[in-house]
Amino acid sequence: MALDVDKRAPLRIWRFLDGKPGHEKQTAGLLQGLEARCSGLSITDIKPSLRFSRQLRARHFLENPPQLLIGAGHAVHIPMLRCKLRYGGSTVVMMKPSLPSTWFDLIIVPQHDWAGGFGNVVQTFGPLAPIAPLQEEKKDRALILIGGPSKHFDWDEQFIVDTIGRIVQTNKQITWEICNSRRTPPTMLEALAPLDVKLHSWDQTEPNFLQSAMASSRYIWVTQDSIAMIYESLAHLALVGVINPDTQPSPRSSRLRKNTQRLIARRYVLSSSQSLDLGTFNPRENPGIENDRCAQIVLSRLAAV
Repeated sequence: MALDVDKRAPLRIWRFLDGKPGHEKQTAGLLQGLEARCSGLSITDIKPSLRFSRQLRARHFLENPPQLLIGAGHAVHIPMLRCKLRYGGSTVVMMKPSLPSTWFDLIIVPQHDWAGGFGNVVQTFGPLAPIAPLQEEKKDRALILIGGPSKHFDWDEQFIVDTIGRIVQTNKQITWEICNSRRTPPTMLEALAPLDVKLHSWDQTEPNFLQSAMASSRYIWVTQDSIAMIYESLAHLALVGVINPDTQPSPRSSRLRKNTQRLIARRYVLSSSQSLDLGTFNPRENPGIENDRCAQIVLSRLAAV
């Protein structure tokens, strides 16, 4: 379905949110790309709830129908389709949908998550995410990003602590900063406290701290469970290492583990089992930022601009 777009007016977008930060990052990445290519955006955030149907009857929604409906996460799929039927607009789903793909106008999905679909599927190198302005001259700033226990990976806290200690010891000339996440066990920062590093807790930093830190970092190490952070680090054009034990994948985690191993084998990232010095890593050409490419596809396929 083509969009009726007035180049002089803001593009009206309804963004569906399910409360999951990783999903909201993906839609924010697409919005960032669209903002760079449009005269303006008029964004309405919608959080489906028990009051969802009553909210949609509000005058604001009736007078400002959407041109684009975008969302990520299974919880927003049916609400998006309901709004399309009632108000019109084109649907753009991030990630593999739980409903038939033909029900949506466009699907943007990381290539490691889904290889099927029809002509409405756009594959990306990794998940989209908002990217801070890249600094032309990267400082000798370096990050270590820590995830936490995951159903897809075994979590070996002692291995991670020991590996981080060896990374810092191997690269003493670099100022290291460590950032944890919501999933990180509280004992991790306590175990890392003796190291000569700056520690940042996710609940005590500004919302855009991590994006800004990535943009000014030359080197970034990420624990293997944080797949999205690995791709986001690559999008910030850093040299990226993965902290992973040299073990075989278990059957229940084979897809994500194989994805990480594929990045290592193709020399996009360095494995901690190969080396602890990113300064000597000669990576494959970085795929760059996908936000702009996806925005261009959305506009060219769904809008006459």
